[in-house]
Amino acid sequence: MKRERCYRLRGEEVCLQELTDLVALHLPSAGAGETDGAGHDALPRQALDAVAPEVSLPQVRAFEDAGWVFVAAARGGERSASAPRAKVFVGRGGRLALSTNKLVVRLPDDPSEREADELLRPHGCRVLEKLSFAPGLFRVELTGRARGDALDAANELPAAGVCEFAEPELIEMTGGR
Repeated sequence: MKRERCYRLRGEEVCLQELTDLVALHLPSAGAGETDGAGHDALPRQALDAVAPEVSLPQVRAFEDAGWVFVAAARGGERSASAPRAKVFVGRGGRLALSTNKLVVRLPDDPSEREADELLRPHGCRVLEKLSFAPGLFRVELTGRARGDALDAANELPAAGVCEFAEPELIEMTGGR
């Protein structure tokens, strides 16, 4: 099943399709075609095709080579809590992306890290670092107080007037350079 999820980035709407039937587990010791570490086979390619036929095999293989295993969402909960898990998204052009609990936000008036943290904490975020390539940019992560995931926060923070923009940090395959 797919669910459209959108957020605004610098005035433009960015939409992704969340593949709600899948979850990705990060198991660095697992290679392509292996199990999810709990004895389950990784989802076969034809199952991925049924859910997201627009995702290319090289993208899936790149994630598998990096230790990500795609499993049915119902089975993802059977894996121990120690394995990082990510929601699976498909963007424009069939680009595969995995969620994280991190965002990049731009705050007005270029506050200090402490000031930014105080501003973001009531919204379930904590500052990880101030980014130096532009004023007011911070990399933040969601805390247990967050309402929803990083895409929810990317919508909530600008709507609440906390920041100019918030961009969820996604894991994506990059091409050769």
